[in-house]
Amino acid sequence: MMSKKGMSPLIATVLLIAFAVAIGAMIMNWTSNVSQDHNVDYCEGISLMAVQPACMSRNQVQLSLKNNDQ
Repeated sequence: MMSKKGMSPLIATVLLIAFAVAIGAMIMNWTSNVSQDHNVDYCEGISLMAVQPACMSRNQVQLSLKNNDQ
């Protein structure tokens, strides 16, 4: 009864690598499809105007903008 043999370590390694590659390919395919579905041009019809002049202090630029398109 104790004569059962286990799987070869080489075969187990090949199977694990194949499984990881297959999962990676599925995730890459899914993410490319998701990013293509949300490809929208958000800058269409936007007109910005500076409300106040820009000022710089401590290496930071502060801007106040208003959308003129409303």
